[in-house]
Amino acid sequence: MTTTTTTTTIVAILAVLSLYWVTGKINGFLVRSQVLSRAPPVRQSRKLVAINVLEGGFQMMAMARHDE
Repeated sequence: MTTTTTTTTIVAILAVLSLYWVTGKINGFLVRSQVLSRAPPVRQSRKLVAINVLEGGFQMMAMARHDE
């Protein structure tokens, strides 16, 4: 593994974790605001969000490897 690939992998993992955390925060905020307005809660599951984010991360890594 080259340094570029290792760095890209680390950055991708950190991005996934931070996005997972942010989506959780946004979901919490949306649910709270909907509860306050008495609207039925519409939530995208965190697992689904994480899967989408991971998929994007893998695509980015594949593109980075292709460029090397």
